[in-house]
Amino acid sequence: SWPADLAEKAMETQEMSPREELRGFECAIQRLQAQVENLGTSLLAISEQRLASSALAAWAQLVGHERQLRREAFFDAMGGQLRTAKRQNGVLFSTNLGDEGDSQEEPRLNL
Repeated sequence: SWPADLAEKAMETQEMSPREELRGFECAIQRLQAQVENLGTSLLAISEQRLASSALAAWAQLVGHERQLRREAFFDAMGGQLRTAKRQNGVLFSTNLGDEGDSQEEPRLNL
């Protein structure tokens, strides 16, 4: 059990010379330093991972917005080209107009 182990260690430290005790402290300090370095490395890795995921999320949002703008611009450009083509080539399209000027039929292409 742990209280017995603790008591044994206490007895061992009482029997140690000051030099042996100092070496034991140095080893304990080195182990603690290694654990702190490992913890620091882990925390650094976690913070880098969070930073990378945040950057990726921001980039994905920006790319999605840019794609939406490009789709809208493409749609607007195609609509503008279609309207321009209709105006320039109005001769190709004819409609049968009634007396009031209302179109009774769909426009058709005269070739």
